[in-house]
Amino acid sequence: MSDKSAQTGSMPLPDRGPVAHANGQESVHIETSLIAPPPQPPAPPQRKSRGSQPHETGRVSPPDPSRTAAEPPAKQQANESTPDEPASEGMNSTVPLPSIEASQPASNPKAATEAAGGPKAEPGSGAPVAGAPAGASEQNRLSTESAAGTASTKSAADSAGAEPAGAAKSPSAPGRTESLAGRTESAAAARRAESTVDKTGPESPAAAKSDAAVPEPGTKTPVAAANSSVVANSADIRPASRRSESARALRSREDSPVVDSPRRESSRRDVSRQRARHAAASPPARSGGFPAVRPRRLRRTPALRGLFSQTRISAADLVLPVFVKEGIDEPVPVSSMPGVMQHTVESLRKEAAAAVNAGIGGLMLFGIPAEKDPLGTQADAEDGIISQALRALRSDLGDDTVLMADLCLCEYTDHGHCGPLRVDGQVDNDATLQRYAEIAAAQASAGAHVVAPSGMMDGQVAAIRTALDDADFADIPILAYSAKYASAFYGPFREAAEGAPQFGDRAGYQQDPARSVDEALREVALDLGEGADAVMVKPALAYLDVLAKVREAVDVPVAAYQVSGEYAMLEAAAAAGMIDRRRAVMETLTAIRRAGADIVLSYWAVEVAGWLD
Repeated sequence: MSDKSAQTGSMPLPDRGPVAHANGQESVHIETSLIAPPPQPPAPPQRKSRGSQPHETGRVSPPDPSRTAAEPPAKQQANESTPDEPASEGMNSTVPLPSIEASQPASNPKAATEAAGGPKAEPGSGAPVAGAPAGASEQNRLSTESAAGTASTKSAADSAGAEPAGAAKSPSAPGRTESLAGRTESAAAARRAESTVDKTGPESPAAAKSDAAVPEPGTKTPVAAANSSVVANSADIRPASRRSESARALRSREDSPVVDSPRRESSRRDVSRQRARHAAASPPARSGGFPAVRPRRLRRTPALRGLFSQTRISAADLVLPVFVKEGIDEPVPVSSMPGVMQHTVESLRKEAAAAVNAGIGGLMLFGIPAEKDPLGTQADAEDGIISQALRALRSDLGDDTVLMADLCLCEYTDHGHCGPLRVDGQVDNDATLQRYAEIAAAQASAGAHVVAPSGMMDGQVAAIRTALDDADFADIPILAYSAKYASAFYGPFREAAEGAPQFGDRAGYQQDPARSVDEALREVALDLGEGADAVMVKPALAYLDVLAKVREAVDVPVAAYQVSGEYAMLEAAAAAGMIDRRRAVMETLTAIRRAGADIVLSYWAVEVAGWLD
């Protein structure tokens, strides 16, 4: 009897060597002579039969007597070792039977349970198998690291000279036998245990159960409870820090991008964007049921709709196009445009006064001379119809409104094109620039607040800007028809302005409707670079996309012309009873404003201003 056993009063027991199980496994008993034994020695450990399964309480079914009797004597002797049996060679002769104390390593309750005589974990149960050097070496290494990770346990083991719990015995020890089947089963058990460990995170139910099964310091644990803790902790015996590292590594593998597949990475980004848009568009959770968001709340009454509307039409944003004709005694109705007149100078003065009283922002003047020629000389003649009208209106209205003069030659030339022609019948671009410069100076001199070149000649804004500056009209702004398309919606206008081309068309200098918006943006950029103060898109309704893009691209005022064809179509539909005229007029103007127009040229300007009041 050793001194330690004499002090504690424990019964000396023969030293047990490696005990071979019926399945070929070995259990390694650890010398724990420094741990106080229980008051009475426990019963010999019972071997768990292959058919028995541990219950949730951790108890193990008793062995099958018939099975035990049928086993060879060698296996029975190996599995039913008692204190009276002789110890194996090469092992200590006396090992006191320990109780499980708080000093036992908390991170490896399995080793403590086996040392106390508890049941050994079977291969395939998810728990590591002690004494399997070939198949479970990795699990034993983890167990050793776990035991070494607890500072107090390591200190106690070092001071007592005890062997670390879960450490593998040398496979060359005497009496150690292991079959090939046992090794294979041990390796499979270790792999299953490692898989279970890697899939168990620090916050998983298995980890929580494992932590709950470890006894608090200073508390003795009965053998039955220890057996239960072995079963409960069989999923993962590593410390929480190593379980956390495994969980993080697993998440990292799952979340790592596929760098060798750009298409798959792009698809993932698209899916993420779609999920973000879906989350942003999804209504918030609401206990009362769907729908949680009700946009109709802001539409219930006219007052609510008016308060929360974001697109508004103001009379000050509207410009009225007017036609003044030389050589007539009274206004002449335009047959294709109900309500529109060709005015005399006197009738124009009355119309302009009414427009100013209605609060509209300005007027755009188009002149129709009595005589036309190839150069359009009446466009800048001092006594020409446009000059007469500008002087009269400026005299009557002063600066109470904005007088704009359309700057083009189609109304003044006998061939109906927007500039002088070459011998081949094409418009001479550079010769036209010279004419535009002369007309701009004449219009500014007659009283125009704004000149608006609409001929779509290359370089027209720069030529006009230079002419105005040279004529001491540097303060006169230029509203450029920058994006004017060769449109079929100009038909009624040509009747009103009497400027239809006598041959061909204007597709050679006005923009092609089939071209992309990029061409319109390029024209706008060129005009702004040459000195334009504001830009225009014409027509409006058929080119709302262009209007919106121009509005996004520039930081100057943008105008849109609701042209004669748009006006005539709506008036014809209303006259036939197909649509509500007033609502249709307001809807089209709202669409133009919503697309981005700051200024709208409309033949309904004065009438709409009256509706707004």
